[in-house]
Amino acid sequence: MSLLKRLIPLMVCVVFATTAKADAPKILGEWNVPQAELSRQDSLFDISFSLDMSALDVPSKEAILFTPVLRNVEGTDSVVLHSVAVYGRNRYYHYQRRGGQMLSDDNEQTFRNGDKPDSINYNQTVEFQPWMTESVLSLQAKAYGCCFKVLGQNEKGLTEYSEVVFDKFTPAYIVPPKVDRFEKELSGQAWVQFVVNKTNIEPKMFNNPAELGKITHSIDTVKADPDFTITEVWLKGYASPESPYAHNANLAKGRVEAVKNYIQNAYKFAPGVITTEFEPEDWAGLRRYVENSSIKNREEILAIIDNDMAPDPKEDYLKKTYPEEYRQLLKTAYPPLRHTDYRIRYIVSTAADIDEIKHRLETDPGKLTLNDFYIAANTYEPGSEEFKQVFDVAVRMFPDNEIANLNAANAALQTGQTEAAARYLEKAGEGQEAEYARGILLVQSEDYAAAEPYIEKATKAGLTGATDLLAKLVKKLKKNIIK
Repeated sequence: MSLLKRLIPLMVCVVFATTAKADAPKILGEWNVPQAELSRQDSLFDISFSLDMSALDVPSKEAILFTPVLRNVEGTDSVVLHSVAVYGRNRYYHYQRRGGQMLSDDNEQTFRNGDKPDSINYNQTVEFQPWMTESVLSLQAKAYGCCFKVLGQNEKGLTEYSEVVFDKFTPAYIVPPKVDRFEKELSGQAWVQFVVNKTNIEPKMFNNPAELGKITHSIDTVKADPDFTITEVWLKGYASPESPYAHNANLAKGRVEAVKNYIQNAYKFAPGVITTEFEPEDWAGLRRYVENSSIKNREEILAIIDNDMAPDPKEDYLKKTYPEEYRQLLKTAYPPLRHTDYRIRYIVSTAADIDEIKHRLETDPGKLTLNDFYIAANTYEPGSEEFKQVFDVAVRMFPDNEIANLNAANAALQTGQTEAAARYLEKAGEGQEAEYARGILLVQSEDYAAAEPYIEKATKAGLTGATDLLAKLVKKLKKNIIK
């Protein structure tokens, strides 16, 4: 072959490319993407769009290659997806004669211009990468002439993907106040029995050894611990309503004094340590018994008990109106009403340092203050299981304390234990920190709309982490609205 014949194809290629670059938009043809969507399912990321090629007409010697590209918003990471190519007639057969090697790779969707559909639905699934949580999908279009010469190119943004990840929370813990005096108590009831109409105690009669033993055992338990100091032994005596009120008052007062003297003789407390009260007739106890019973005329009897008439007329009216039921109550309900309530109050010596706090946590957590628990918890990594367990123990020691329940709820939230958090929040009060925790719980439960007002209030209150959480929440809600 002569040199001229070998040069003619190259000259044609060069001239074609040079003239085409001056009119790149025309070369790239008319196409559009009416719909595009990015979605994630666990570890898979799905890319889909529709490519409208109904107005696209590729010249015989040219080809257009459409290549989707997914990038993160910073542009530092990307993945090039499978291409779609439309070939003019001559260009198509040229590549076919080369063994079917087209412009991109074996995954290319290839169409000849005369046979191309008006539109295609493109879909590709890739492995999800963390950078894809904030990503942009674009479509590159390149027009090729002969010799793989690029005649023109552009890139059009199609859609964005923004995944709001609620992976970290900064709950608002409350530091419990440090106390110099840590007071606790043991309490219970004892049914010390007396001879009818008598107030002198018989320690060895009836079941008195066991009943008096309840009180003495509680006292002994406290006295045996060197970290405890008893400050008060409180006793309250009750009588039942079946006799005149004045008589019952004397019985209740005399009998609780008898128990006091028994305790004082046994322990020789300093004056003023043992204090007493008495209640002549335990109508509240009678009401509880009737309410939980299946006695006949239960509602009517409860109405009599609730009546504000004086005790003696009330008891007489009950006896006359419902004599059968009264006899039943006299036999089954009245004896337990003759009881002595007791409470032993004592001071717990405070822990000297973190080592002693940790030792008490392991051996006797009842000796720790709420502040001690907080100090102990913060020796562990926030959000760790050990961190949470300390606050769990604190709630067991202070079951009705709002701060204990709030901090335990926060620790549960940080470990993703929503059921435990919900239980604790029932007793966490209505403070702004507790309301913030309820908002976080709603976010973790994916109830975003309900969570928003809670987080908004926390933001206004200046609680740590609330502003960032609110921004994510608003973004999530707007995303849902668009969908």
